Amino acid sequence: KPKTYLKIIRALHENPDYQIIVSAGGAYETVSRKSHNFNVMIFQSVPQAELLKRVDLVVSHGGNNTLNETLYYGKPVVVLPVGGEQHDNASRIEFFGLGCRIDMDSLDNETLCSTIERLRNNTEVKLRLKDVSSKLMKSDGATTSVNLIEWVMENRKPFTRNSDLPLTIPKEMIGQYLHS
Repeated sequence: KPKTYLKIIRALHENPDYQIIVSAGGAYETVSRKSHNFNVMIFQSVPQAELLKRVDLVVSHGGNNTLNETLYYGKPVVVLPVGGEQHDNASRIEFFGLGCRIDMDSLDNETLCSTIERLRNNTEVKLRLKDVSSKLMKSDGATTSVNLIEWVMENRKPFTRNSDLPLTIPKEMIGQYLHS
């Protein structure tokens, strides 16, 4: 929604400490036609994984892919949920102290800017993100998923996660959980 992008840009563009990179998708035409400060760059799409390696913080709608990639690279996130799973994801991000949730009806310049500054300067959040990122980088999600799907197909029953099974399975541990 172009209005949401423009609202976020307006809230952040006056802070010269911020370099704002917007991946506007379908809103690109409308958002890019507006005049923006020097620190705002508007794109239709961006190479997200490459960009996440270089940014300090992400403002997102809270979709699964963006959140997974953001956590993989250990970046704090401000989630502005719009629909679907995004509301649950936003609540989880906040519950686990990996970022903050701002509901659209609460989005204003002061709220967004103060939330970003709080996250940028929060040592505890940075430590939690470093831990989550490390665990995700040690896992091989695609291989784990394939192994779990194969297990379910071969055994023709659901895979039930035992309480001793971590939520993220490091690749060197897959075998012990599937064959025990």
